[in-house]
Amino acid sequence: MQTTLNEINVSREEQLKRINDYFDSLESKVREGSEANDEKIQAHQNELSLQIGTADSTLLHLSTLQKHGHPVDILRASGDISHRLREWSDANDLNLGSLSKQTFEQGHLDTSKLGHILSSSIMVQAPTPCQPKVLNKKHIPEGTPGNIAISDAVVGADLVILHDRMEAQAQLATYDNDTLTLKHHTAGNFNRVCALPGNQYAATDAKTSALQYSMIISFTKGI
Repeated sequence: MQTTLNEINVSREEQLKRINDYFDSLESKVREGSEANDEKIQAHQNELSLQIGTADSTLLHLSTLQKHGHPVDILRASGDISHRLREWSDANDLNLGSLSKQTFEQGHLDTSKLGHILSSSIMVQAPTPCQPKVLNKKHIPEGTPGNIAISDAVVGADLVILHDRMEAQAQLATYDNDTLTLKHHTAGNFNRVCALPGNQYAATDAKTSALQYSMIISFTKGI
């Protein structure tokens, strides 16, 4: 499951990056269009300022001639006045013209193409039952009289067997692994035994909790 979730998150990040890049490009186009309009408006304002300056200069010159000029001076200035009038008639159109208008049209994200969860069945085989094989059988001689059953056993450096005894404490005995000769034995309120490193064994006391109490027995040092 975690692998599938990781793949979904990776795809999510990739698609989000593509979407962000796309909308970033749209914003860039809008800014570029706005900057182009600003430049066009500024150029038009500059042209208007130039035309206004020319008109003011011509009007001032004509007014001066009208008020203070001698008819001879007016006659002599007629050529200059005609030239300026022609410049006005040849001036560029004072209209601004067209500007770029940008609007946003809402789109649609087709989620059917983003990704899908594909379900399939996998065959889960049941574990093969263990078929134990008996490799060797040996008779364990009775170590001490009164042993009636084996309640636990463990194989370590020796074979350790916990014998139940009628109306008596359990018998914990060690045997040689090869000859099954009794080597050590002790009695106690034992109910379980396990092997530890160093030819030691841990036995739980039947009268206490197995998780709280265990006794360590070292048969190498004697019982």
